[in-house]
Amino acid sequence: MRQILHKLKDKQITTKLIKGGIGNSLIQAFGQFFSLLLSILLARFLGVEKYGIYAYAIAIMNILSIAAEAGVPVLLMRETSINFNQKKFNLLFGSILRAYQFVGLVSISISIVGLAIIWNLNQTYNDHQLYTLYLIMVFLPVAALMKTTSHALAGVDSLLSGQFLDLIARPATTALLLLTFFILIPSTQQPGYAITFQIISAILALTISIKILTKKIPKINQNKNQPKLNITWIKSTIPFALLGGVSIIAGQTDIVMLGYFSSPENIGIYRVSVQGATLILFSMRAITMVAGPYFSILHAKKDLKQLQQVVKTTSRICFFISALTLIILFAFGEEIITTVFGQNFKNAYTTLIILSTGQTINSFFGPSGTLTTMTGNERVSVITVLAVAIANIILNSILIPQYGNVGAAIATAVSTAPCSIILYLYVKSKMSISTLPL
Repeated sequence: MRQILHKLKDKQITTKLIKGGIGNSLIQAFGQFFSLLLSILLARFLGVEKYGIYAYAIAIMNILSIAAEAGVPVLLMRETSINFNQKKFNLLFGSILRAYQFVGLVSISISIVGLAIIWNLNQTYNDHQLYTLYLIMVFLPVAALMKTTSHALAGVDSLLSGQFLDLIARPATTALLLLTFFILIPSTQQPGYAITFQIISAILALTISIKILTKKIPKINQNKNQPKLNITWIKSTIPFALLGGVSIIAGQTDIVMLGYFSSPENIGIYRVSVQGATLILFSMRAITMVAGPYFSILHAKKDLKQLQQVVKTTSRICFFISALTLIILFAFGEEIITTVFGQNFKNAYTTLIILSTGQTINSFFGPSGTLTTMTGNERVSVITVLAVAIANIILNSILIPQYGNVGAAIATAVSTAPCSIILYLYVKSKMSISTLPL
């Protein structure tokens, strides 16, 4: 990576990309570790059934976050990276302010509606399920604002600070609270308390993130040249919401539908396989979060040669790590699952391999989704994203009743792969940029 990046003309971008890539990769690695640690602790302490209840509630929140965030975080990262680079601080401040207003209003509204619906379904769920679902609605606005802040920090050259707080500090704090209360007060070993600890950790991380963000923005005239929260600004978030939603739908619709067709025990087992498959996404998340703003900057400069170099380097690193992880999981996945999560979760191996294979195929086609999003071409992906989302729901509804967890894994892997292929073909034909690692 270093040799290829040194060929770039802009040495400042080269240096930042190298340092940012190394730093963010380390943060992503530690973040993945703490996320996995949190899942292990929850699975061990809660057991299969209660862990399934927890996983089901988290899946519902992630689905609702599509509407709660409405694509604003990714749009905000693009706009802040351009305005910060061009020193348009009034526009920068205005974009962040409008983003907070929009996400806050929408997420709180969704939470209120969700609480009302859950209240009317009190005969459908047991007490543990109801309490957990109530708390997840409280968690939703906090999580949405945290993601918005993290993306804003990425746009103002503070990616590592935002990623550290969101990916390391927050899950580490949650894990510490879990260990403390679950060991000292065994009666707290319930999914509702796990969500409560998540909320506390997220509020702490959000508070610190906002303080860091405010220090990055110089004192400005807050009444001058600020974007307004009008219908045009809101419309521009729709493609981002759809693009961001496809990965969430692919990763959470299966769990939600398992909750409808199956039992909490099966959800708990499937959740373990999903957690294992997220290891495949490590390279994509680590590198594209760093490269994304530079895609936007280089495209704005119309420097397609540098852009192609950065994209190809990003793609090669992502695919290499993804393929290596798949090989390790294929060879030792069952032993890893039983050793780490326990014998009760050993049936997660088959679905782990299916999901991991699908993720590796996606990584082969490179950061095509990030590239279209960060270069102002996000609308071309809308039809593709909608088709993938619909296909995911249809396949899950057909396969889950017959094949359970395996059906859910197949539906998810099969429905998401075409999205990467179509976006790769679009980028290749319209932008003359190849996202393949070849």
